[in-house]
Amino acid sequence: MTEIQLILLTGLFWILSRITNAERPELVLGREEQRINPFFAVLVFLPLTLSASLGPVRADGYAYLMSFQKLSGSLSSLFLGFSEGHKGPGFTALEVLIKSAFGYNETAYRLIISLIQSVSIVYVYRKYSDNYCFSVFLFLASGCLLSWMMNGLRQFIAVTLILAGTPWLIEKKYFRMLILIGIAYTIHSSALIMVPIIFVVHGKIFNKRTLLYLGITLVATFVFTNFTGVLDRLLEGTDYEGLESTYRAYGDDGANPIRILVSAVPVLLAFIGREEIRAEDNPMVNICVNMAIVGTGLNMIAAVTSGITIGRLPIFVSLFPQIVMPHLIDKAFSGRIRALVYIASILLYVLYFHFS
Repeated sequence: MTEIQLILLTGLFWILSRITNAERPELVLGREEQRINPFFAVLVFLPLTLSASLGPVRADGYAYLMSFQKLSGSLSSLFLGFSEGHKGPGFTALEVLIKSAFGYNETAYRLIISLIQSVSIVYVYRKYSDNYCFSVFLFLASGCLLSWMMNGLRQFIAVTLILAGTPWLIEKKYFRMLILIGIAYTIHSSALIMVPIIFVVHGKIFNKRTLLYLGITLVATFVFTNFTGVLDRLLEGTDYEGLESTYRAYGDDGANPIRILVSAVPVLLAFIGREEIRAEDNPMVNICVNMAIVGTGLNMIAAVTSGITIGRLPIFVSLFPQIVMPHLIDKAFSGRIRALVYIASILLYVLYFHFS
């Protein structure tokens, strides 16, 4: 299926969920909320999982398959990546397990990776989104299927692994989150960016910590813009080591500024409905809005540095705002205006998807 067909199918599921009353009351963070039933949630996301695993191989997908083909399928080589200091040794271990069980089966390889990614997304989106289908639509229209599930496989496994720890993040179980980030680090070293972020995003929206982060971001933007070579030194020892200067030589002049505007949409909605949201003090909403602020800052840096290196970091926080976007729209607007905002959001995100 094409991506536009998937978007239309998600819209159909949204309508069906309303017609068939596919929601049920559940206790979420001490409050009784309406949540889509698990079977319907899996059904909605299944076409995306199948598209990522059975659809055309895209971009970096070819490199992953070539690497998988050359890999040994012997369990004796399970920890080879750790012992030899390979980048992403945890991912290499996963590939060895897949190959030892299925041989060089391209479909099994892609399907297992897609399932690992999908389980985390379905679990967290279903549990915390007021409108699961709309959140899945945002995931699709923001390009996550094409750019990540079908392209940046290794990094996206690290992203979804950290996403799965959302309940621990809400409960401030930092030790567990740090262990989870450590595991994600063995898959992709960029996961370390989440270490400071898990401490910054707590507290009510627009609190001093997040505003301080924005200030630091602006300073970092100035430094990266005016002092060449800084970014290369910061990336030493990571998966992006040496890539910044290389990509700039090939014309990488930063991420598209439109990404800043898109990442700032949840922040704007939260600002409009800030009084009610602050009074409600929902920890999940607070975290997701603050994640959106962090994501906006990272996209600002990426716009003046590299869309290929730094531009890949916002994905670690970008999935969170998609969860609470329906909640933010409902809090910021009412009646016909709310309906119009939903319609406008759908049209604008489809346009963003088309042109991005």
